[in-house]
Amino acid sequence: MLTDVKFNNPCNTFDANHDISAVNRTAQHPTDKTNTNKTNNSTMKKTANHINFEQVMSRNPLVLRTIRNFMGQRILLVENPVHGDEYPVIAVCPDYLVCTEEDCVWGVAQNTTFFDTDDMYRGSDYEPLFVNGELKYRFEVLK
Repeated sequence: MLTDVKFNNPCNTFDANHDISAVNRTAQHPTDKTNTNKTNNSTMKKTANHINFEQVMSRNPLVLRTIRNFMGQRILLVENPVHGDEYPVIAVCPDYLVCTEEDCVWGVAQNTTFFDTDDMYRGSDYEPLFVNGELKYRFEVLK
């Protein structure tokens, strides 16, 4: 089991004007010597809150809210596709590039600690965003 995941993420920036729709979705492996964009490579430790993005999305979860956060990331807040509203909301960023030693794939998903999305909107303290593959909230990043 891999515990370190490397990210080469076009969304991992604090540029509020970043346009995700313009991101070149051609994955470039982090060990590729022609990769000149080294600034976005980072290492993340997987936690118990990480969920397999493809498994979540393959179950067609109910999308409770979609947010374009101040970093330009499109975040989907979805209901747990197996347990419904009895479990916390899942935050999904389908435009996040995740690279391991073997492969690069699009999408990251992580459990939140919220059972509803009332406080999770653009401009709130609980605005969700992904930084280095980890789910953070605006108040944690902009102290």
